[in-house]
Amino acid sequence: MNIDRLEALLEKLLSLHKSLLHLAQQKTECLKEENETMLSKLMNEEQSHIKAITKLEEARQREVLLIWEAPLTLGEIIEKISLSQRAKYEVLKEELSTCLLALKERNELNQQLLYHSLQVVNMTLDMFGKQPKNLNYHSSQKERPSAPSRSMFDSKA
Repeated sequence: MNIDRLEALLEKLLSLHKSLLHLAQQKTECLKEENETMLSKLMNEEQSHIKAITKLEEARQREVLLIWEAPLTLGEIIEKISLSQRAKYEVLKEELSTCLLALKERNELNQQLLYHSLQVVNMTLDMFGKQPKNLNYHSSQKERPSAPSRSMFDSKA
């Protein structure tokens, strides 16, 4: 059986997810410090991690299909393997679950920080962009009450 290869793939997935969590934590600090250049670099690294995780997950799914000829979740795999190997896989499952939950929470925090930053930017743009052109009581010439036009001198006399 290729169960050892599957275990190696799961360990690599765990390692990449932990690295992705570390990047998300660094992103939080960059957002707090408003460091756009470092944030951009971290986002590029994050994209490469996501691509690698996607490839590893596809490899894991192929390996599961080769072993059991059906797509199985990690929980289902744990039920099918021998008791001697079950403990390793349960630890891997627990660590992956914990890491994914922490990653989800960190990404939600980063999303909130980005949203608040965008609100500040939009508020600042609104303050500078929408200043009234005419500071009089009336906004245009047409709205002013018209007084009868008279000259200073009466020309009829």
